[in-house]
Amino acid sequence: MTNPRFNLYLKAAIVPILLIFIWGLAVKINLIPLSQAADPLTVLIKMGKLLIAPSFLLQLFLSLKRLVIGSILALILGAFIGLFLVISPLMNKLFSPTLNFLAGLPVVLWMPFWIMLFGLGETFKIGLAAMGAFFLVYTYSTVTANATSRRYMELCQVYEKSKSEILFKVLLPESLSAILTALRISLGIGWIVLFFVEYATADLGKEGLGWFIANARAVGRVEEEFAGLIILALTAFLLDNVILVVQKKLVYWKQTLEGINERKD
Repeated sequence: MTNPRFNLYLKAAIVPILLIFIWGLAVKINLIPLSQAADPLTVLIKMGKLLIAPSFLLQLFLSLKRLVIGSILALILGAFIGLFLVISPLMNKLFSPTLNFLAGLPVVLWMPFWIMLFGLGETFKIGLAAMGAFFLVYTYSTVTANATSRRYMELCQVYEKSKSEILFKVLLPESLSAILTALRISLGIGWIVLFFVEYATADLGKEGLGWFIANARAVGRVEEEFAGLIILALTAFLLDNVILVVQKKLVYWKQTLEGINERKD
């Protein structure tokens, strides 16, 4: 009997295999010139070589480190500020209009301010990656917390719970799944930001994957460019799935707890 999970993976592989076939065919019949694209087999071989090259692995590690640190900072600050403003009407009136205004600005507009504050080093790159995620996490946490079941909030008032208890024991558990969704979306934005920043402000020996891909295109190493792009895509996919697994476990825990509460009622 066929394993259902194997069937699922097999079906998921159909579209990527078809796309690779079309890509290879387009290169073979010169529909796409070799100056613009390498054939899939050449790219695959180059990927294998890059993944055992210490210099490339360093570039990958640097970009991943910047993205992960920036995303963690954005997750903590965005969630805390968003949830805190929900339980503090005064702070909400003071800061929400400004934050909502800034949330609509493109991330690249923050570059001059971050350069002015931190220069062009690691803090600048990490900070800009964090900005790409902060406002998304802040918005998701605020919207979700405002939609938290009125029954929970009324119970908190009845039992005279402190703001910290409401924040960490009610709003945060209720909003965590939505916050992680925001984080997953923001990781895609973070890769785009890093791609741009790493190429624009590269430090010798600390360039990053964004610089590697853009530089490969600039000097005509098309197979390296495509190999770097696919490795970046696979890395982003794996990172997203790690967060997805955590999110599913949290959602399962929440649904189980809500089911217990309903049976008690």
